[in-house]
Parts: sequence; structure tokens; C-alpha cells
Amino acid sequence: FRSSIVCLRLLHSMSLADIAARMGVSEAWLARLEANQAAARMSDVRLYALSVGALAGYTVMEGA
Repeated sequence: FRSSIVCLRLLHSMSLADIAARMGVSEAWLARLEANQAAARMSDVRLYALSVGALAGYTVMEGA
């Protein structure tokens, strides 16, 4: 997930500051999220996706 959404951010020439402002979070937290060093809630993923013009969906699957 994270690499594809970062690619979308870069494709749209958006900075961490741009996305952080849209999401209402700090740049530091967003940088940690992109580097897989921060836990993300599903709502964070959805908001990030919307901030870069993408959609986020969820799939529920039977466990093993």
C-alpha cells in the first residue's frame, strides 16, 4: 500500500507538507507513516488516499 500511495503523491507533485495540511497531521508523523514507522488506522489510509486524489477500499476475508 504505502509505496503505491507515495508514488501517487509524487506523481501529482505533492509534498509531505501538502498532504499533512490536507490531513491535519504533522509532516513528521506523515514521514514516519510513509516509512512504515508509524501505525496507520484505516481512517488514516482513507484520508491519505483522498488527499492524493485516490480511493481506498477495504476487503474482509475469512481467516485461516
